[in-house]
Amino acid sequence: MLRLRDEADLTELVADAAARGTVLAIDGGGSRASVGNPHTEGASRVDLGALTGVIDYEPTELVLTAHSATPLAEIEALLAANNQMLAFEPPRHGALCGSPGAIPTLGGAIMANASGSRRLSAGAARDHFLGFRAVSGRGEAFKAGGKVVKNVTGFDLCKVMAGSWGTLAALTEISVKVLPRPQTTATLVLSGLSPQQACAAMAKACGSPAPITGAAHLPAEAAASLHPDGERTSTTLLRLAGFEATVAASIEALRALLAEFGPADYLGDAASQAAWRAIGEVAPLMPMSAPLWRVSLPAAHAAQTVAALPDEGWLMDWAGGLIWRVGETSPALPAPDAHSQRWAGQSVGGPSYPPMSAAALRVSQALKAAFDPADILNRGRLLPPLQTGAN
Repeated sequence: MLRLRDEADLTELVADAAARGTVLAIDGGGSRASVGNPHTEGASRVDLGALTGVIDYEPTELVLTAHSATPLAEIEALLAANNQMLAFEPPRHGALCGSPGAIPTLGGAIMANASGSRRLSAGAARDHFLGFRAVSGRGEAFKAGGKVVKNVTGFDLCKVMAGSWGTLAALTEISVKVLPRPQTTATLVLSGLSPQQACAAMAKACGSPAPITGAAHLPAEAAASLHPDGERTSTTLLRLAGFEATVAASIEALRALLAEFGPADYLGDAASQAAWRAIGEVAPLMPMSAPLWRVSLPAAHAAQTVAALPDEGWLMDWAGGLIWRVGETSPALPAPDAHSQRWAGQSVGGPSYPPMSAAALRVSQALKAAFDPADILNRGRLLPPLQTGAN
């Protein structure tokens, strides 16, 4: 394991590897090291652990800049002290990827475009990625973007880098947009709905004026882990966030709006946060006894997709736009129509390509994809000496 002191060390190391034609495997926190097929056999491993720490943080400007290997926990603690947050809610997938002791980092979240349940309202990680410094596969340090949105002109490299899983460059410094933390959070809970009813309820709620920041549905088996008494009943969750008075009024308005779906309970702030953290980490489906599939598709087709599944080993997030499913075979996806041409099965946070259409990526318990999205990038990229991984 090669340990670096700073970006200059990384630049020199990569330049030397490029000249020699050798392969480098660059590690951050290691929480997603098992995803895909990194082709690191015989590679020299490079530890980016020294590239840590917050470089600049302006709470009034809603911008934070940090080294790429800075732990997410450190960043989130700093933001929480200022009543702010990473709005894309990066999920922790260390346990899911077979690395429960690994440390999730800011660079890993950006490179995997890891986006939690709040993606429904706040967008993906790439939508909050403002700028970066990085080292290319030729050993050239470069930067792109800036610290404010208006500085991004021309070709927005941040959108290309987010979700590239470290195959295009090694990030050393990252600037992200942060947002104010909501005063309170609550979750409206509907029980006993079928997938079709749940999708209808989520669509109706998301189309209302209520400040919905998360919408998920779990079948009875998966939902049991969220109930203190282990009750086995399908559960639909609708998260609201904002000022206390707004959230309280929205809960009552939603109860009336969704009355046709039955009575609704609600979770308070602490219980709500715990439930959504579990959903983001896919905890209700663990431990897994079969491969895990991650399928991104139009929410309107979610009910049709899960209805064809032979078991209950699945859960919906993003109001049906994301389905996690445990099983030996791929979920059967209906053919995309003219308005939904970007269907793709993905490994955790992996990129989506139109040519993949309705193909799902088979992922093992450690999320080792049988078809690696990074291979698409590797075949056409200009940086053959460099192999990196998102961690």
